[in-house]
Amino acid sequence: MKKLFCIFIASLTVLNLAACTFNVQNAPGEKENIQNTHAELPVDQADIETSDVTVNSDIEIEDNKDADNLEPIDYSFYEGRWERTFVHSSLNGQFTISNADEEGFDFVGEFFYYSHSGDSAGRAVFTSENEAVFEDKSELGEGYIYFTFEEDKLNVTTEGFISGMGMNVSVPGYYTKGEPEYTNANVIENTFSEEDLELIKSLLGEDYEDIFVNDSECGSVVSDETVLTDGRKARVIGCIVPTMYGWMGYRMIITEDEMIYFLHERDIFKTNDPDCNDKSYMFELLGEEDLG
Repeated sequence: MKKLFCIFIASLTVLNLAACTFNVQNAPGEKENIQNTHAELPVDQADIETSDVTVNSDIEIEDNKDADNLEPIDYSFYEGRWERTFVHSSLNGQFTISNADEEGFDFVGEFFYYSHSGDSAGRAVFTSENEAVFEDKSELGEGYIYFTFEEDKLNVTTEGFISGMGMNVSVPGYYTKGEPEYTNANVIENTFSEEDLELIKSLLGEDYEDIFVNDSECGSVVSDETVLTDGRKARVIGCIVPTMYGWMGYRMIITEDEMIYFLHERDIFKTNDPDCNDKSYMFELLGEEDLG
C-alpha cells in the first residue's frame, strides 16, 4: 500500500512539471501579441501625420488664392510732379517722377533756399510698395534719399551727403501733387491793412511792386509795435530776404498819425513826413544809430 502511495505522489509531481513547462512555452506568444499591439501604433501616427499635411496644404492653397485676387499696383500714382508743401515759398522744391514700374522709378528734383538752388536726378529702387531709396554717390561723399508715399503726399528724408545742393539748400519735406501750401501765403494781407497799403502805394508809386510786393512775398516779414522817441505809437515792419542782403529787403515805420518811413536794402529811402529830410531821422525815431 505504501508503495502505491509513493507512485501516486510521483505521478502528481510529473504532471505539475509538465503544466509549468506548457505555460513557459506559451509566454512568448503572449509577448508577441503585445508587440503586435504596439506595432499598430505607427499606423495611427501615420494617419495623424497625413491629416496634418492635408490641412497645411489647404492653407497654402487658400493663401495662393488670396494672392491671385490682389489688384495690380497702379504705378501711374507715383508719376508726375510733386511740389514741396508746408514751407515758405522761397524754400520750395519739386520732384518729377517718371518710368515707374515694379523695380523703381526715375526722378528729377530741383530745390531752393531763397536765391540758392540745388538739383538731383537718378533712379530710386522700391524697398516696399510705398517706399523707395536712391543712393547718391559722388566724389564728395555718399548719401541716401528716401521716398515714402503716404496717400496723397510724398514724405522725403535724407541721410548722409546729398550732392548738387547749394548753400543751405535741402531736400527733405512733404511733397504733394496738389496745390502746395506755403507758410507765408497772404503775408501782405495779414500784415498790412487796406489803409496801410493805400498809403504805401501812394508813397512808393511805380516802385511799389518792385521793392515792396516782391520783397514781401520772397522774404520773411515781421511786425512789432513800439513807441518812438518822440512819443508816437507805431509799428515797425522788417522784411529780410536771406542770400539777398543789399538787394532785397526793407524796414518800415507806420505811425499812428499815418506817417510812413521806408528804407530799402538798396539804400532807397522814402517818407510822407514833410519834416523828415533823410533816413537818419528814421533811426533817431527808433533810438538807433545810423550805421550807413
